[in-house]
Amino acid sequence: MGKIDLIDAHVHLYDEESLSSLRWMDKSLPISCEHTTTKYRAQNWNQGSSPFNFKGVIYIESDVKTDLSCGLEGFTPAVRELKFVIEQSIKEEGLIIAIIPWAPVPLGPQTLELYLNKLFEDINPQQISLVKGFRFLLQDKPDGIMVSRKFIESIKWLASKNFVFELGIDFHRRGDGQYREVGVLFESVKDAAFVIDHFGKPNLAVDGFSDNFNAWKRSMKNIHEIALKNNNAVYLKLSGLLSELDKHAENLSYEEIVQSATPYFEYALQTFGLSRVIWGSDWPVCKLNGGERAFPLWRDLTMDILNSLEASDDLKQRVFSLNAVEAYNIHVS
Repeated sequence: MGKIDLIDAHVHLYDEESLSSLRWMDKSLPISCEHTTTKYRAQNWNQGSSPFNFKGVIYIESDVKTDLSCGLEGFTPAVRELKFVIEQSIKEEGLIIAIIPWAPVPLGPQTLELYLNKLFEDINPQQISLVKGFRFLLQDKPDGIMVSRKFIESIKWLASKNFVFELGIDFHRRGDGQYREVGVLFESVKDAAFVIDHFGKPNLAVDGFSDNFNAWKRSMKNIHEIALKNNNAVYLKLSGLLSELDKHAENLSYEEIVQSATPYFEYALQTFGLSRVIWGSDWPVCKLNGGERAFPLWRDLTMDILNSLEASDDLKQRVFSLNAVEAYNIHVS
């Protein structure tokens, strides 16, 4: 087969000025420095020797310091974030093919609509068209937030506008509680599109992972069945597992990482099917536990696992690009 088209469906970007606005950033982190489109292209796009044909990236909001209690003023960091990403898309033309900004989903549709008007102010329609959905990161939020009436009504409103909702939940640190709430959300909202980030963050311990794995499988199976029953299009993003390893990738052999990750890939493909899994790098966060070569490590590991599972060329093309095109309703040349 020829080169496979690749869309990186999970990328964060920020410059030096943006560092202080990131809720999770610490000066001691090795990624506490500029990570822009220019740096992404320089580190990860090697068209000549790569078996992939890079088609672009999907920007996912980077958890800036917003405040739900301060009205529109509390959303200013997210408005600035979108303008920065738009500037980056112009600077490296063709690299950013879709954007998923932050949104105040827990506050209900009325506030959400006011926010979108503010968010898109002074941005031309062509640039606005890059926005394909929204995320309100849930992995560290209090229990109950995503089953509140206003949250559910916001998701219904976004679905009515054909926006996808990006679900950032965490089985590793929060157990199955967030998955149960996702089940309630899927039962309450019909005919909507969702993308679950990072396999739903399972507990990927290299030694003795079977109990964690089986618990994650049960929870994932449950929310998938509920989604199907309510005609929700739910995609699972094959990303983020390097962050869930119990050791730094450089302290593990490649074979150990493959052995640990393969059951999760296999279950994801069996459960969600070849049309509902999407590849993403989680760059630059992936470098925290994967090292500077985390992007090619994750990309190549994905391909090796797909080969070991005897995936067809069609499946590989779907995982690395076509499913992202469908999930986010994007157009690539």
